[in-house]
Amino acid sequence: MNHTPAPGNPPPHGERNGSFGEDAALRYDRWFETPAGSLAKHLQTRLLLSLLDPQWGESALDVGCGTGETMQVLADTGARVTGVDHSAAMLRVAAGKLPGARLICGNACALPFPDASFDVAIMNTTLEFLPHPATAVAELVRVARRRVYVGVLNRWSVLGVRRRLEAHRAPTVYRDACFYPLPEVIRLLARAGTVRWRWAGVPHFPNRLCRRSVVRRLAGSVAGWPNPFASYLGCAADIERVQLIRSVPSRRFRALPTADTAIARVAIADLDVDLLSAASDYD
Repeated sequence: MNHTPAPGNPPPHGERNGSFGEDAALRYDRWFETPAGSLAKHLQTRLLLSLLDPQWGESALDVGCGTGETMQVLADTGARVTGVDHSAAMLRVAAGKLPGARLICGNACALPFPDASFDVAIMNTTLEFLPHPATAVAELVRVARRRVYVGVLNRWSVLGVRRRLEAHRAPTVYRDACFYPLPEVIRLLARAGTVRWRWAGVPHFPNRLCRRSVVRRLAGSVAGWPNPFASYLGCAADIERVQLIRSVPSRRFRALPTADTAIARVAIADLDVDLLSAASDYD
């Protein structure tokens, strides 16, 4: 969604690829206007919203926000969006779409936010181009309170295999990319401390076929299935934070008797009085 360019378009950005100029950012953004780009955006957006389930008024962070396509989707749900990207040129394009949005030029592996700063946080087709994926996922989880979402290009898909072979023959935008299969994505999320993982996939259709309405209907019917060989995988996970209390001074607490305990004490006191009276009579 954020970084799924057609062949020949500018590469998805990240620390491995550096920043892009204005022309590259605009070419990248125009890919979403192609038949394949618009279909991919529609299907991946639908999957993201289904798994992430952003709520009105929540704060949302998009790490690797690019030109703001996904930020716009989240903003349309009523979320308060913040975007982080390594490319200043991409952020300038995003600012034109989202005036007033909070956009920060930063590093996905060292996010400039305190813990639990956002209700939800996403990283969409960005992980493949980062040099330290485990660190990036850990940072994503660290700044989220409720849920995170990670979208990746699937190593096990036909498209993923084709792009890796093309990169071996000649330099391509995916030369330094590292695609991920589903188990690896879940492993990264689990090691970062998340729970309850949910996932699904979106298939890829070439540009020449996406113009046909029957193909678009077919794509819409199969997108969102749990297909481990889909070209795009989306995975959401919940955040559970546990705070441990190391020691508690005992003077801060005072045990209060329950009603039953109070009644028992009265009964015992009465019994003591009766026993004393009986002993006195015996003497």
